[in-house]
Amino acid sequence: MKKNILFVLNNLNCGGAEKALISLLETIDYSMYNVDLYLFKHEGIFFNKIPKRVKLLKEPFEYKYFDMPIKKALIGCIQKGRVDIGLSRIRAGYIFKREKNKCYLHSKDLEVCFQIFKKCE
Repeated sequence: MKKNILFVLNNLNCGGAEKALISLLETIDYSMYNVDLYLFKHEGIFFNKIPKRVKLLKEPFEYKYFDMPIKKALIGCIQKGRVDIGLSRIRAGYIFKREKNKCYLHSKDLEVCFQIFKKCE
């Protein structure tokens, strides 16, 4: 029975983690693993290097509001009638702004972020 693996990254722009992931994906034994890749943005210089056997999951449409200036995001959310996403964007901005060590999130904050992204699906 195959095991399932899920990789989650923002995008495949130039970077060490992105290159390492592509190298890993090229060496996985796909007879033993089902591999899914969840990218918040389907872009980057390594995007066309994704092996054919990797299942690329759908890009979350609402994520764009988390990757733009807050004022523009709120205007867009209001225009689309997605006040819930706008409020989530405000909360996420607050969480990331108050975090001193950008490489570390408290487990409670991480849980909030997962809830935000679940709402976007």
